[in-house]
Amino acid sequence: MQLLLDIEGTITDRSGSGTGEDLIRTLAMIEEKGIPTILCSGRDLNYMVDLRKRWGLEPLQGAIAENGCVIAPYPYGMKGAFPDPNAASMDRVSILNRLEMLHGMIELDPFKEFIISIYVPGFMDGRPYLPEQIDDIHTLVKDSLDGLDCQIVPTSASVEIIPTGVDKGTGIERYCLLSGIELSDVIFLCDSHNDIPGAKAVKEGGGKVGVVGNGENSLKQYADRISEKKYWKGALDLIGSFQLLQNI
Repeated sequence: MQLLLDIEGTITDRSGSGTGEDLIRTLAMIEEKGIPTILCSGRDLNYMVDLRKRWGLEPLQGAIAENGCVIAPYPYGMKGAFPDPNAASMDRVSILNRLEMLHGMIELDPFKEFIISIYVPGFMDGRPYLPEQIDDIHTLVKDSLDGLDCQIVPTSASVEIIPTGVDKGTGIERYCLLSGIELSDVIFLCDSHNDIPGAKAVKEGGGKVGVVGNGENSLKQYADRISEKKYWKGALDLIGSFQLLQNI
């Protein structure tokens, strides 16, 4: 069994910066039991390494990063990480050139190698934002990149520009194949639109999907469990619902 976890809006608050000590302790207990907790997010690998370190968890042994563009198979972690074959197919130069016209209206994550993550200005400094601002940025980006070959996907915290042919579904499938794990042994906790391909892949493979209370309605159709609680409290509730700690 492995527990796959989206980050922003699922095991943190909407900003990605806040979570609860109860959840962190629970994740540590799950890992002590021998169940790996694997981050599956649009975030980059270095961010995931640092997050686990900040939370006092064991070093990263596996991950699905940049919306499936980078896979770190279990248990090899960073030293075994490699990109999806389609990860470099996107014309980043043309995309970034077009986004220049949105200067001052958007903020880019400088740490992504294969995808482009776009935030409300000030997000990376912890400034609050409204969901409507993400909707506005999504519209601006779609209009600016019209005709270019890429996926433009909104999340609870960002707008992601992702190479065609890559998503969390392909990432989870490749991760499981390379890690020698069956999809039926996966539990995936998530919240957002970009999680839909991953949730669909897990469900079709016989695994389980949990969606926190703030999750997208279009995602909830794939859920085996839906928490009434939001954000990390919802993730903690789902962990209990799936009985991951019942034998401790």
